[in-house]
Amino acid sequence: MSSLGEMVAGVAHEINNPVTFILGNLNHLDNYTKDLLDLVNLLHKNSSNLPNEVADKIEEIELDYIEEDLPKLLDSIERGANRINKIVKSLQVFSRLDKKIISVDIHVIIDSILLILQPRLQNPLFQIKVIQDYSELSLVNCYPNALKQAIMNIINNAIDALEIKFSQNKFGKEQPKISIRTEKLQNDWLGIYISDNGLGITEENYSKIFDPFFTTKPVSQGTGLGLSISYQIIVEQHEGRIKCISSPEKRAEFVIEIPT
Repeated sequence: MSSLGEMVAGVAHEINNPVTFILGNLNHLDNYTKDLLDLVNLLHKNSSNLPNEVADKIEEIELDYIEEDLPKLLDSIERGANRINKIVKSLQVFSRLDKKIISVDIHVIIDSILLILQPRLQNPLFQIKVIQDYSELSLVNCYPNALKQAIMNIINNAIDALEIKFSQNKFGKEQPKISIRTEKLQNDWLGIYISDNGLGITEENYSKIFDPFFTTKPVSQGTGLGLSISYQIIVEQHEGRIKCISSPEKRAEFVIEIPT
């Protein structure tokens, strides 16, 4: 886990530097662009006094369209850079090494995971609705990055299940959904419930889902370690419990229970 955290931290750092340069210079670029467009407009208003060569060039490059489109391009660049910046911050949170147990807000962990997974959740061809139903909870004492890895594996597994159902054209008018619910339990425990409306898990596979290297995906698409790692982190590292409630053609729900 520590080597993964170090790798992610290094990648986040390398991405953060150029993004910082982009964001830092965009404001200047925006101001320069406005000044240049103002100057061009002044020349355009006096086009009758311009040399024919300049007037022809203005017409050739479709100056009116450029004046309209350039600010939009700069705005899209800024929005994209800010998006990258948010992802980098999430990666930096994700990459902090678990040297000791600390108290964290489980909802911050879940939100950080969802931000990282946005490209999968909001694919233009396949958008997944995420329903978040959070209860008021106390902080949980945990190894935060290990717990993030465990929850992320389960959510990724849910996305995989929805993608398979989508590829088989079995949603009809139903929208692909993932529901994440938290609940305060007795004896200072908390529950995390992650469900999807995919194809569910067959009875044959149900008893194997937490086994190392078990997967129903093609070799190139899965290692069969995701749920096994989640089980190890939740049960062995955090002394919690995890189970799956599912049946074919119905939703699968993973239930995580950990002491706070």
